[in-house]
Amino acid sequence: MTYKTREASQVHPTPPELGQRDAALWRVGRNLERLQSIEKLLKSLLPTTRLSGTRRQIETQILDSKRAAKKATLGTLTDQYARHVLSPPSETEDPEVGSEILFSFSMSVDAPPEVLKQMRADWRRLTKERNQLVHSVTLADRMSSFEGCVAFCQQLDEEYQRASLLLEELDHQVKTRQLAATAFKELHESGQLQKLGVEPPSDA
Repeated sequence: MTYKTREASQVHPTPPELGQRDAALWRVGRNLERLQSIEKLLKSLLPTTRLSGTRRQIETQILDSKRAAKKATLGTLTDQYARHVLSPPSETEDPEVGSEILFSFSMSVDAPPEVLKQMRADWRRLTKERNQLVHSVTLADRMSSFEGCVAFCQQLDEEYQRASLLLEELDHQVKTRQLAATAFKELHESGQLQKLGVEPPSDA
């Protein structure tokens, strides 16, 4: 998957009737919703980013990865995403030849090393900002004055823009994966795979 620079989404306008404190709280909820959307896409994408083995083995890998992803925190998910998708593909040994056909599938971003490094840093920053937003005990203090509310709103807008850009990249990757799954399914339905004695995984 070739990396392409994308522009961040426009920040949603705050309802004009809100005061500065309520405007800050509205932004907190908006940003949390965006982070939940990112977490949902990561849980959908990661179980299928690296697969290898027979059809039955791959099906088991997908089910196990989905169960693990359901319990994972955003920090764990972003770390796995950085290792699997934002790192150069690792060298794999040729599988032993047996009676069953083996498949191998991996998904990674095709970009220069310095770009991948920056992308991994962006994901670490997202996790840090999320933790600060969820676990911070100083939110009330930050909104104790008009000036504090204005500064907090500006910070939340900037964080929302960064999160929106990462969400768009994730959405693009999920759609790319779906296209690959559809192509594999069509190949199966054409009868070409049956000639090899192959059945596609149930998730394809």
